[in-house]
Amino acid sequence: MKIHIYALRFKPKTGGGAHRTLDLMIRAMLARGYDVTLSTFLSGSDEIDMPMKLEQEIFTRGFLPLQFHVARLMAKDSESDIHLIASPTLIWAAGIFGRKNRRALVLAYINTFTIGMGYFKTQTNVLKNRLHIARWWLWEHTLGLYLARGIDRMYFDSPVLQALYARAGYKTHDSVVTPEFMDLTSILRSSAALPNPYESGLRNILYVGRLEHGKGADLILDALVQVPEDIHAHIVGAGAEESALRQKAAHMPGRVHFHGWKSGSELLSFYAHANVFLQPVRWPEPFGRTVAEAMACGCPVIATENTGSAWVAGEGGLTMKKNDAADLAAKIKEALGSDRHAALARAAIERARVFDVANVARDFLDDLERFAKARAL
Repeated sequence: MKIHIYALRFKPKTGGGAHRTLDLMIRAMLARGYDVTLSTFLSGSDEIDMPMKLEQEIFTRGFLPLQFHVARLMAKDSESDIHLIASPTLIWAAGIFGRKNRRALVLAYINTFTIGMGYFKTQTNVLKNRLHIARWWLWEHTLGLYLARGIDRMYFDSPVLQALYARAGYKTHDSVVTPEFMDLTSILRSSAALPNPYESGLRNILYVGRLEHGKGADLILDALVQVPEDIHAHIVGAGAEESALRQKAAHMPGRVHFHGWKSGSELLSFYAHANVFLQPVRWPEPFGRTVAEAMACGCPVIATENTGSAWVAGEGGLTMKKNDAADLAAKIKEALGSDRHAALARAAIERARVFDVANVARDFLDDLERFAKARAL
């Protein structure tokens, strides 16, 4: 089977979670014997060590020209059995092509929101941000939703994201939940032998992510004053709110530790020896790769209810009310109870196995093949 994938960027060695998902997805396709072509449009890629065809360009002519440009490229490829969009910014290109094409399958793998859905916000220029979102909303609710109906099937990385797209008006009656591709087996094997980055004799709660309002790291500090003093908070990441967080932490000397940005391999030690991992987001986090990684290391999770992170955590964690530091404090104390913590840690490891690439890739590729065969009949 020939598959042509379209993405804005592909940097598997230096990019974030979306890049790692795409890397593992392509490797799974190649391992099953597929012929894969990848086209990118906004940047060069890292050095690629996979036997696939790579087409790269730097497209600079704007959003709408990009949609029609990608649709034309898809139309020129008369050999691929499947065209797969791996960026929500390109779903309209897929729709333009899909409305005219009835031969190849047109699919989209979606792991985040569109701008018009209103969840991407900045603190630096609120008016400019609102105007930007309003323009996208207008585009999506006039022509965008119509064009997207040309996609045969959408794959969402969590049922939370799937529901939010449906609420926004996107056609999702033919959609599948496919979690992000993650190599959790290697984490399960290696985490136990990693060095402990924490001071002994303490109970440590861990946050990993961007330091911005929507991620809710400030709620951790508000909760910390409501729990026993032997509980210390560890903040891994950087962002616009770091200065404000450090000022707040100054009122709790020695209890809040800022570690800056860490690579994926460095994070494993933090996950493996933390007592609880926190994801107190204010926005509807689509998935939460750090949640799955922490659970693979045997670390229970506290996540905001009704988010992709809470779905990922499942029985391996507890949920907290949105934007509620008092509830977070209560859940921290509950999770750290001796009997409760041991049960949550065991459940976290079992839940993490569900999201390992071996299971996710098998289900995803099996679905592709069934869909392709059904289409051919």
